[in-house]
Amino acid sequence: SSSCDVEGRFKVFAVPWPGFEPPTSETRRGRSNCYVGEIHSRLLDHKVFTQGHTRFFIKEFEEKRGWREEHQAEKLAQAVKEMSFTLVPDKETTHNMAAVLSRLQAVNHMSSRILQCENSSDENATLEEGRARRRVAWEQ
Repeated sequence: SSSCDVEGRFKVFAVPWPGFEPPTSETRRGRSNCYVGEIHSRLLDHKVFTQGHTRFFIKEFEEKRGWREEHQAEKLAQAVKEMSFTLVPDKETTHNMAAVLSRLQAVNHMSSRILQCENSSDENATLEEGRARRRVAWEQ
């Protein structure tokens, strides 16, 4: 039992994958396309291997992280909702404060002018009364 076959080539003792048959002169003719396809799929098609590793990674990731990201997203959504109800109306009222302030200043100015007119008319009435008394006093 030597390590060479009939034609003088070395035998392969290790089988690269289950069901592998080393090519012989009889099998090369009929199975050359199948053999090339099998080698191609073994060497270049890593879909099954990649899918398995991806599933394992996702499982490990979910086990380690738990529901932490989902809880953080819920807290963030709640904070945004609270800010939309409190902060945004505050900003809108602050934005409108300048217009309200200018209107209030205009109303204040108009009311002060009205008061000045009333005071001046009261003073005029008082002055007229004083003049009338002095005329009466002069005539006597």
